[in-house]
Amino acid sequence: MSRTPLIAAVVAALAIVVGFGAWQAQTTEAQGPPEFALPANAVQVAPDVFFLGTAVHDGRLVEGIAIAEHKPKHRPPGNEDPPDDPTPPTGDVTSCFSLIVDGSTNWNGAEPWLFNPAGAGVSVAVGDLDTALSAWDNAVTADIFGTGEQTTAFLSADTSRPDGSNEAYFARLVGRGAGGTIAFTILWYEVDGDLVEWDMVFNTKFDWSLTGESDKMDFVNIAAHEAGHAAGMGHTEKTDLCSEQTMFPTASKGETIKRDLHDGDIVGINALY
Repeated sequence: MSRTPLIAAVVAALAIVVGFGAWQAQTTEAQGPPEFALPANAVQVAPDVFFLGTAVHDGRLVEGIAIAEHKPKHRPPGNEDPPDDPTPPTGDVTSCFSLIVDGSTNWNGAEPWLFNPAGAGVSVAVGDLDTALSAWDNAVTADIFGTGEQTTAFLSADTSRPDGSNEAYFARLVGRGAGGTIAFTILWYEVDGDLVEWDMVFNTKFDWSLTGESDKMDFVNIAAHEAGHAAGMGHTEKTDLCSEQTMFPTASKGETIKRDLHDGDIVGINALY
């Protein structure tokens, strides 16, 4: 995604958005996993991409976005897609990537992160998220992600301004944009500068797995996709040509293909770093 269309959409959005606030259920750890909702005045600027407004971070102006990953939409009987063409799609698969902002907005050094796996319903641990993040680190010479720490502390995605902590956790997604959403990644970045913070929220409405069970979402598969967003990668085009890339915008139960990067993902992350 280029900076130009995003800024154009943001300018239009700011004419509507007068103030900015974030709604977050006041849930304590003792009450179980929290709920997460986009703030009411988040503005959709592209498919599955919501502008969260601006804030000041360490004296610099920053912008925030939230990016959703969905399961494929169910279609009523008789309205399904035609059978797959046995001829594979043709084209340059290395073009199957996009950047959230532009080629100069990335991480200026690896930062630590926190992970609370409570609510996953399966024994997800900090090492599983680290596996997903490392898929991107291993594809470039730069260090994108720092060291992770597992915690039992209450975590909350920052939808109004950065708080200086990169956090991942499970929550029940509610409200606008939550229907069929597997996970959200929230990303803050300096205007004409660096990425400054990421948060990931995984939806407890889904059953989760670490072994690619056919009736559950594979955690590493989904987390690798979200890690791409945290690194600065956008979605691929929703075409058959790009369907096997890690940054393809939808995922299905039992899917594990996103655990590893593919040609378009690798070209894209190397263009960014």
